[in-house]
Amino acid sequence: MDTAHLVEALLAGPVCSDEAGEAYPELDRLRGWVEGSAQLTPGDAREPIPLQYALCTLDLPAARGVIRHAAQALLALLDAVDGSTGSPQVAARATDTLDGCSKFRALLAAPDWLLRPVEPDTRDFDVALLLERELGGQGWPGLLGALHRAGSVEWQPAIRRCRELMRFEAETGVDLAQLMGVQVPPGEGGAAMEIKARSAAAPETRVR
Repeated sequence: MDTAHLVEALLAGPVCSDEAGEAYPELDRLRGWVEGSAQLTPGDAREPIPLQYALCTLDLPAARGVIRHAAQALLALLDAVDGSTGSPQVAARATDTLDGCSKFRALLAAPDWLLRPVEPDTRDFDVALLLERELGGQGWPGLLGALHRAGSVEWQPAIRRCRELMRFEAETGVDLAQLMGVQVPPGEGGAAMEIKARSAAAPETRVR
């Protein structure tokens, strides 16, 4: 995919969003103009004009302003995550193979407006471990104790990962459960722990 088509795909996000169109009427006008070009007369289906072309030829300064704001915000997010050469973020990513915590550093560096999932993504092994930690109600010691009591070699990767996450929290002073949006509904904390986090060795194994 070339640059022009990548730009078109980026433009389609805000321009074709119903919610954005309601908030910014000029975006809706731009969308309507492009969609209308696909069928100028009944039964006359045509290829719609590109959004980037319409952006150049239509006098829609408010739409351009919104798109510019979104583009600048996206660049700011990427800069925060990637950092510049020699920045702490780049240095941290260079050593990420040691602790696998680049995603946490990226979230810490991200702007305050970062859109987050409503529910924690438990497909992430770290998130699953954090959820089990919170459900147990006894912190890392409780989770590590449950893993050790399982007495299974297949849970050793989970034990090692717990210790890595503990070190990261100690070094940064960050509560990873808060950072990752892991919350336990009232009344569920402290229940008998059922570890559902999947180990690397045996994905379907669960420890009770």
